[in-house]
Amino acid sequence: MEISGKRPDESMYKQEAKQAVELFEKGFKHMQTSKFEAQKEQFEKAMHKSLQVIHDAAKGLMNQEILKQKEQLALDFHDYLEDPTLSNQQKVMRDIDGLKESTG
Repeated sequence: MEISGKRPDESMYKQEAKQAVELFEKGFKHMQTSKFEAQKEQFEKAMHKSLQVIHDAAKGLMNQEILKQKEQLALDFHDYLEDPTLSNQQKVMRDIDGLKESTG
């Protein structure tokens, strides 16, 4: 007997990745507008957790492209935290858009 089609967990992993990307994006946008340092720190924590969920989902999907995009997002986010310029902000947003496309 041959089984074809998607693995049962595939849709679950894709959904988790998609939700994590959306959460990261919301946190990133709110982080930029927040005036409170403690609140920014909470957004940053949530965003790091989102990166981990994206990583885990990509591994579950065995999708190297999503893993690569997540790594680039993590690097660009780190650069943004170190130097919150418009250029670094735009890199993060491009990374988010790419991940949304890959997980959508």
